[in-house]
Amino acid sequence: MSAGRWIDGFTLVETLAVSVIVALGAAVVAASMRSGTVGAVGAQGVLWSVGAADQRARVESLGRGGVVLEVTNGAIVVRTDRAEAVLHREELPRRSQVRMSVDGEETTAVRFDRAGRCADYVVDFDSGDGRGRARVSGTTGWIEDERESEG
Repeated sequence: MSAGRWIDGFTLVETLAVSVIVALGAAVVAASMRSGTVGAVGAQGVLWSVGAADQRARVESLGRGGVVLEVTNGAIVVRTDRAEAVLHREELPRRSQVRMSVDGEETTAVRFDRAGRCADYVVDFDSGDGRGRARVSGTTGWIEDERESEG
């Protein structure tokens, strides 16, 4: 290599600097995505918790011959049909009040059969930043969001 020639390409230091910048950017994006789902607050957090618990109940029921999705103090819980074990616990956002009903009758639990199906159910909620209703299809798990806007 003579003193007057340039070699095309990047140096090792430049490549490492770009790699570090890209990694930091990916970490920031991943953290914001996580806080947008698991750490969701208010009405969106309630809807996310209902959806996550419903899907987990459907999957767990396939291998166990049925499970129960239950609203408890500050959480939605998926447990075995005979209440032997809690399989999944989805925390609700703080200050959220949640009520579940099937065919207009208030209930605290919905049973899923071995095919991952249940009765259609409704989750009414008040999250502090808004009230709403989530209608959940027992056959497909489709959630219809019926949030009310404040003021």
